[in-house]
Amino acid sequence: MFIFKINFMKYTIIKIATIVLVFSQLTNCKNPEKIQKPTITSNNNYKYDSIKTAKKDTVNLYADLDKLIDTISNKNDKNAALEFKKYIQSKKYIVYCELSNFQINGIPIYKFTRQNIIDNFGKPLKEYEPNYECGFHSSEQQGKTYILLKYKEIDFIGNEEEGYLAEEIDLNLIDNSDTSITLYGTKISNKTTVEDLEKIFKKDLEFSENDESIILQDFSDDNFSIEFKNGFASKITYFSPC
Repeated sequence: MFIFKINFMKYTIIKIATIVLVFSQLTNCKNPEKIQKPTITSNNNYKYDSIKTAKKDTVNLYADLDKLIDTISNKNDKNAALEFKKYIQSKKYIVYCELSNFQINGIPIYKFTRQNIIDNFGKPLKEYEPNYECGFHSSEQQGKTYILLKYKEIDFIGNEEEGYLAEEIDLNLIDNSDTSITLYGTKISNKTTVEDLEKIFKKDLEFSENDESIILQDFSDDNFSIEFKNGFASKITYFSPC
């Protein structure tokens, strides 16, 4: 994914260890020492600039992670990306996902404009600045204003400069609407199972010890997850680290 969704260019040098920390935070892991963390050298920094540039140039051509990594010319960046790949592959509750293929009514989940939202969902029930203490949509931390547009079945957050993304989606309410959510062309609904995701990603999946969700991760610190209840998808949530 290439975009304003997170304003990646601001985070030019982030160690892959940060990503590992994000994963353990997201899954509320009670025993973080059990996580097999990637081995990295002290100079092996994970630079988003060149990786994001490579992704931007190839996002419509490659959905495959190996092909994406091949486009990275900087040696340190490529090594970090390979370690990241190993980490994702070692965790059955994480899948690599080109998030441009995660769409709401044909629009990438992170790539909405305010007008897109109004056209698709009408006037929001509420519109306000949530004033998060931290994270990629913290007005205080990022030095800019972020607005949450609240609807019955979905919340969007963002601003005119960076655009908006879907922060939370209630799939049980979406089921009763005309909204279509797709992942690589496959419909995602409250009837979706983990087995359905396994077919999409061709990977055996299972929940972590403390969280019934599957994380959709690209080259970034933030991500989306599909949460399950009683064996079926119930909610889609966005996460960014503090």
